[in-house]
Amino acid sequence: EAVTPRHRSKDNAARFAPRGPFYAPVAAAMPIAVEVRAAQGTAYFPATLLSVSPDHAFVGYEDDWQERAWVPLRNVRLPPRALAGEFSPVIKQSVEALLRADDSMPCSWWKATVSRAKEGMYLLQFDGWDREYDEIVEGSSLRPVNTNGPILYNDFPQCTVGMPTGARFGGGGVDAEHVIAYGTQPDVHDDFMRQIGAASVALVPAQGARSGGGTSATD
Repeated sequence: EAVTPRHRSKDNAARFAPRGPFYAPVAAAMPIAVEVRAAQGTAYFPATLLSVSPDHAFVGYEDDWQERAWVPLRNVRLPPRALAGEFSPVIKQSVEALLRADDSMPCSWWKATVSRAKEGMYLLQFDGWDREYDEIVEGSSLRPVNTNGPILYNDFPQCTVGMPTGARFGGGGVDAEHVIAYGTQPDVHDDFMRQIGAASVALVPAQGARSGGGTSATD
């Protein structure tokens, strides 16, 4: 199953955050898995796409090892499709390995070349690193190179749907604060999202509308 979608500093998060008191990014009701390249480095970390702007994506990292942040779109890509069977690379083949740089960081995907292979174990030479960093890993930590390019803003169609007149804030006896508190809960729009085939739906209180995007699809 695939979705058609369309580090980290607090300064960056503030710089690219949507403007206005009610426009803070809301977690997608059906999160889109992505991989985010480190600001300085070549490894890609598993993450979740939460929102998108023309040039940046708002992402959350696994186990919240880093704060949610806006990152350049050029550093974000979709994961590859799941393999149908076991992956058994050959010598000199390019692969990606899921490894930790150190104990303080989660696993991330590193591009490497297979130097030797024996009984399900592989000696890897990592792209851009000296041979002293070569490492022997199990085949279960490897996958083919992810060839997906950076995600694009136009890959995520977005639209704003006006709410019924009686539900508009400040009218029909509706308590605006109650509607905002209810409408910004992460899972409250799940049914609506599934009905329209969107990847995420979020309330836009300042406009009395629901904003959706990222139509989902299956291959």
